[in-house]
Amino acid sequence: MRIDRFPARFALLAALTLALAGCGIRQLARAEALVPDHGGHAVRVLTIGNVALYDFMSVLPGGAGDRCPLAEASSKRITVRGCGSDAREMLPWLEASLPAIEAYLREIHVSRLRVSLHRPGSRVLKRGWRSSALDNMTVAMSFRYAPGSERHARYAVRVLAHELTHVAHKRRPAQGESEEYFGAIAESCVEYAVFGSTSGYAFETDVKGTISDDFDDAQRESATEAQRAYGWVIEFAGDDGTVRQPNGHFEAFCTASIGVSRA
Repeated sequence: MRIDRFPARFALLAALTLALAGCGIRQLARAEALVPDHGGHAVRVLTIGNVALYDFMSVLPGGAGDRCPLAEASSKRITVRGCGSDAREMLPWLEASLPAIEAYLREIHVSRLRVSLHRPGSRVLKRGWRSSALDNMTVAMSFRYAPGSERHARYAVRVLAHELTHVAHKRRPAQGESEEYFGAIAESCVEYAVFGSTSGYAFETDVKGTISDDFDDAQRESATEAQRAYGWVIEFAGDDGTVRQPNGHFEAFCTASIGVSRA
C-alpha cells in the first residue's frame, strides 16, 4: 500500500462510518424477536487495502439490564466486564481463543478484545463502527453468561471465531463456499482447540431449530449453513456425538477447510 494513498482512504472510511452509523439500532431491535435467548451476533465489513471498517453487533433479547455488582478482569489483549465473578471465569477461555483463531485466520490480529457479559434475561443491543489495519484490530462484543456455564463460554468462543472469519475472508480470493459456511466450520474448529471437544454447536437449537419464515436472507443463509457445517462436523464424532482431542482427521479437516499457509 502506498503511503500517499492513506489520507484519501481514511477519508472514505470516515464518510462511510457517518453514513452507516445511524441505521443499525432499528435493525437490531427487529432482529431481537428472532434470535434465541442466548443471543445473536453479526459483523459488517468494508475493506480498502489492508484497512477495514468493521461493525460487530450483539443482540441479547430480554427485559431490564443487569442489576448486579460489576467486576472487570483483564490480560494483555483482553478486557472482560460482567456480574460478580463472571469476567474472571470467562477470561481464560477468551485468552485461549485468540491464538486458536489467529492460527487459522492469519490475515488478522486482534490487538484488543473488549467483552461485556450479561446475565440471562437482560436486554442488550450494541454495535459500534471501528476502522483499523486488519493486523491491529480492536473488537468489542457482548455475550450472555450464566455463572459457571461452560455452554455459554463455548458459545462466546464460537461466535468470536465465526465473526472474525468474516473479517479475514475479506482478504481472501473469492471461494465457491459461502462465508457463513466457513464461519460455522471455524466455530467448531476453534471450540475443539480451546475446550478439547466440540459437538458442532453450543446450543442445540442453533443447528436443529426451524428456520423461521420471518428470517431475512442473511439470517436464513446463516442458519442453513450452520446446519450444513454441523453435518460435516458430526462425521468425525464418536458415539456420543462429540469430537474429542486428539482427532487428527478432524484437525486436518479444519486446516484444509479454513486454514491458510503462511505467507
